[in-house]
This record gives sequence, C-alpha cells and structure tokens, in this order.
Amino acid sequence: MRLSAYQTQYKRRMKRAISQRASADKKARRYAQLLADALTLAGSAAAQMNALNQLYNVDVSTQTLLVHDLHWCTTCSSS
Repeated sequence: MRLSAYQTQYKRRMKRAISQRASADKKARRYAQLLADALTLAGSAAAQMNALNQLYNVDVSTQTLLVHDLHWCTTCSSS
C-alpha cells in the first residue's frame, strides 16, 4: 500500500530531523571532550606553576579567569 502524501512528508521530515539531532549530538560530544582535555591541561599547568611559585617564592596566578569560571561552572552543575 502506498503512503499518502502526508505520510511521505512526515517520513522525510522526521528522517531529516533525526539526522540533525545525531549531528548535533556528535558535535556536543566532541566539544565536551575538547573542554575536558583543556581543563585537564590547565590543571597540570597550574600544578607546574604552583611548584615554580614555591621554588622562587613568588605568587603568580595559576588560573586565568576563563579557566576559573569553567571550573566553577563544571563543579556547580555536578553538585
């Protein structure tokens, strides 16, 4: 039995919407992984800077405002 024009239109639009949702999900996963990697690197850089601060007895900030805010956002949303 052939599909009606309405059913064909629904099927085509739903297929496109599902494809767009999958594409957006793929991008979100990629960007979330990149953000997690960047925060990990920022943590290791902060540890290095802490060691240098203690060694040379100086007080250089270990985080930029951006990284500080990102850490704050990720800890607030997880608790």
